[in-house]
Amino acid sequence: MGFENAIEFERWWGRNGNIFESEALAIEEVMPDSTDDAIVIGNGTGKFALRLGIPFGVDPSESMCKLAKKRALMPSRELPKTFHIPTDSFHWRLW
Repeated sequence: MGFENAIEFERWWGRNGNIFESEALAIEEVMPDSTDDAIVIGNGTGKFALRLGIPFGVDPSESMCKLAKKRALMPSRELPKTFHIPTDSFHWRLW
């Protein structure tokens, strides 16, 4: 499921809200109490980050990062081959 178009991505999750909610609940089971220093790798439009309270994310898609920024998240557009997380920057990562 490769979504370059952020609107298409959002529509897919809109049609499959039960899957979204199921995945979010499963992730919450293993999340730390604080997400201040957490990051989502493959952030997409920030839908999961927003739901889970994670302020940071990276994604290679420019259109997805733009929508994530509209959600008041702090996404970074990074290409997978060049992305590097300094080990002391984020103590919890969601892939």
